[in-house]
Amino acid sequence: MRRIRGAILAASAAALLLGSAASAETTRYFYDAMGRLIGSTADRTQIIAHYYDPADNQTSLHAKPTILSNTHHNLQSGAMLLQGQSINSDDGRFLLTLQEDGNVVLYDTSNWGVVWQTNTPRTQGAIFMLGPDGNLALYDPQFHPLWATNTAGHPNAQLSVQSDSNLVLYDGNTPIWTR
Repeated sequence: MRRIRGAILAASAAALLLGSAASAETTRYFYDAMGRLIGSTADRTQIIAHYYDPADNQTSLHAKPTILSNTHHNLQSGAMLLQGQSINSDDGRFLLTLQEDGNVVLYDTSNWGVVWQTNTPRTQGAIFMLGPDGNLALYDPQFHPLWATNTAGHPNAQLSVQSDSNLVLYDGNTPIWTR
């Protein structure tokens, strides 16, 4: 279920962000092979992913693309980085970026050394997303997960780039994943 949910979120996100030149007021709908609604975008600013449990009950998750400034140090649940976007530590020394080649890299800006990376280059159109369920994942343009923390079940998670070079996914004050 985690993988399906993540794939649906990524599919909806990519369709929203990489979609056609439809007007900003157009709502787009996406269906699975069984004809069930799996995603929709509303006015190109909100992603709504729909998934189904084994009893065919529908649940909807909402996500918005992150609009980042140089002051962002965290990635909140339901947010994503697009290629070329970054978040940095409070002191600005460490920078987490989704590079244009699709690799997610944590840099030490004092010498531009690589501290950590997902090792996923050559993936144009990738999306790095902290899903509303707490799973942090990188998706390719076909919505296949390339890398993930496998931390679903933490809807209040947030990713923090820390000044000590750690990259930590928290649920409240409790770390649930660290690089």
